[in-house]
Amino acid sequence: MKQDLITALEQLGPERTWRPVTTSDGTLLNNGQGDGLDGIPEDSPIHFTGKTVIDLGCNIGAFTFLAAQRGAAMAAGTDIVPEAIAVCNILRQQNNLPNTAFFVSDIVHPEPAGRFDMAMLIDIIGKEFILKELVSPLVRTMAAYARHELVMTFRPVYFLDDAFGDKAHIVANAYPPPFIRDGKFLLHKYVQHLLGPAWHMQTISNEPDMERKYKYLFHALRVG
Repeated sequence: MKQDLITALEQLGPERTWRPVTTSDGTLLNNGQGDGLDGIPEDSPIHFTGKTVIDLGCNIGAFTFLAAQRGAAMAAGTDIVPEAIAVCNILRQQNNLPNTAFFVSDIVHPEPAGRFDMAMLIDIIGKEFILKELVSPLVRTMAAYARHELVMTFRPVYFLDDAFGDKAHIVANAYPPPFIRDGKFLLHKYVQHLLGPAWHMQTISNEPDMERKYKYLFHALRVG
C-alpha cells in the first residue's frame, strides 16, 4: 500500500497536493501546499459526532478524514481531480476509515449526490474563484447539499489593488456595489448575502480584525 500511495502522489503531483501526506508508519511523503492556518483547529466548537458530512473540493481528503475521526457517521469527499480521489481512496484504506467515501465531481456543476447534515468548503474560495465569478455557484452548491450546517474558510476582506493588481477593476465591476467599498471586496458580507436569511453565519477564527490576510473559519447554521 505504501508504494501505491507513493505512485498515486506522483501522478497527482506536489503542486496539486494541499495537505501533508504520511504513510501508516509515519513517513512524511509530502508537506502539502496549503496554509496550516487554513483549516479546522483542534479546539474549534464544530462537532461531527453522528453527522453525515460532505467535503467539497476535498483534495487528498484531509478534512474528510478529520470529520470521520471525530465521529461523523459518514464523511464523503468530492474533487474534480481524479488523481486526488485516487490518493483519498488509498488513504481511506491505510487509515481504516470505512465511514468515508470519495467520488469525482465538479463542485461548480455538481451531479446530485444526496443531502448531508453538514457541508464543508475548506481552502477553496480564493482569488482565482473570485476573478472567475464562481463564488455564488460555490456557495449555492454548498448550501444545497446541507440540511443544517456549513463549514467554510475564506478571507473575509480583500484589498482590491493589493490582491488583484491590474485585475482589480474586474472584481470591482463583477460584484454588487454594496460589497465593494473603499477599495475592498467584503467577501464575508457577500457570502452572507448569498446564503440569505435561511442561514446564520459567524466566524469561528479567534481574530477580531476581519482584514487579516488569511482564510478565516466560518460556521453557518440553518435557521428554523
